[in-house]
Amino acid sequence: MTRALGRATPTEERSYWTCLSDEELLKKTFTTTDPEGLPGLIHELPPQSPLPIIEFLYDFRGTDHTKLRCMHCNRPIHLAGYVLNSDDGRRFLVGHKCGGKIYGTDFNGILHDFEGARTRASLIKRMRNLYLGLPAFNAYLLAVRTHPTIAAYQHLRAKFKKETPRLWGALVMACFHDQGHLIIQHEIPDPDAEKLAETKYLRDLEEWRAMSHAQRKKFRRPQPPIKPIFKTIAENAGQLPGTTFFSDKPFSKKELDEIALQFRHLVDDLNIDERALSVYRDRAKYDSSERKTRGSLSATTAYMKQVLWQASVLLGRLEENFVKLAEPVRLFRVSQLSTICRWANSKLDNEYAVAGKSIQERDTYGKISTIGLPSEYTIPSMEGLEVFGRIINSND
Repeated sequence: MTRALGRATPTEERSYWTCLSDEELLKKTFTTTDPEGLPGLIHELPPQSPLPIIEFLYDFRGTDHTKLRCMHCNRPIHLAGYVLNSDDGRRFLVGHKCGGKIYGTDFNGILHDFEGARTRASLIKRMRNLYLGLPAFNAYLLAVRTHPTIAAYQHLRAKFKKETPRLWGALVMACFHDQGHLIIQHEIPDPDAEKLAETKYLRDLEEWRAMSHAQRKKFRRPQPPIKPIFKTIAENAGQLPGTTFFSDKPFSKKELDEIALQFRHLVDDLNIDERALSVYRDRAKYDSSERKTRGSLSATTAYMKQVLWQASVLLGRLEENFVKLAEPVRLFRVSQLSTICRWANSKLDNEYAVAGKSIQERDTYGKISTIGLPSEYTIPSMEGLEVFGRIINSND
C-alpha cells in the first residue's frame, strides 16, 4: 500500500505543501476553531514577497460566532477564511473571498496547494480505513449472502406468480402504469349529463315537430334519453409500499454476489504498482481538481478517489438491495393486504380476502390459494453496512 501511494519528485520547484511526505501530511491539522488565538498573529499585512502559505482554514458560517477581521477589509465582517503564514512565521487572517484581492491570481496557486494537500491527507486516511475495515466487511457480506431470507424472498415471488397469476399480473400492471397506485374505477350518476341529454332531446323533438309530414318521413322521432346516466371516477385506494417486488428488477442474489466480489477485488487493487497507475495518471488529466498536480501525485490521488468512489457506489447498490428485500414485510401487513383485496375485488373475477397476514384467493371454480409471508422472514441487519460506510468516510 505504501508503494501505491508514494509521491514522485517533480523536476520543477515544489511548494511547502507539495514537499511534505504522506506521513507528514497525516500529522497535519488543516482547520482551526480558534484562528485569533494562534501564536504569532499580526494585524498588518507583511511584505508580499515571498508568497505566504495557507496554514489553516476556518469556517464559522451557520454559527453564532462573532465575525472576524481580515487583512484586506480591516474590519470584522468575515465568518470564514484562511490563516496565512509568512516565511518568518508571522500569521494573519484573510477572508475566504479576499485572498485574490491581495495576491491576485497567485493566491489561486497557494490555495490549490493547500486544498490538494488537504484532499490527499483525507484520501490517505480513508484508504487506510478502507484497507483495515474490508476483511470484517467481507465476512459480513458472506453472512448476508447466506441469510435464509434471501431464499425465502425468491420462493415467495415464484409462489405468488404461480398460484395467483391473475392477481400477480394485475399488480405488475399497476406498478408499470400507475407507479404502484391502486386505482378503483367507480360509476356514479351524472346529473349534469342527464340534464344536457334531456335538453338536447326536447330541442330535437321540437325541431322534429316543426317539420312537415313529408320531412318527418326522412327523420326518426327523437327518443328520450335513457336514465340514469353514469360517469366514471377514479379512486386511489392506496399505494404499494414498493414496486420492485412486482417489477423485472427485484432483489437479486446474483447482484448481491457481484457486489461482494467487487468488494473483495478492492483489497486486491490495493497492491497496484506504479505501472498500473498510468491509467489513473491519464484519468487525472480530465479531473479539474487535479490538473495542476504533478506526476505520480496526480495518478495516485486519482486512483484513491476512484477506489473510494467505487466503494461508495457499491454501498449504495447494497443498500438498495436491502430496501428491496424489506418490501415483502411492508407488503404483507394486514392494512396493506386489505387495500389490495378491496382493489382486486373491484377489478378481477376471483374473490380476495385477508386471512391472517395472507391473501386468500378463491377462483371461479372454488379453488382457494393462499399467499403469505413466512413467519421466519427477517431482514438481515444493516449494521455492518452502516459501520463500514462510516469508516470509509471518516478522516480519523
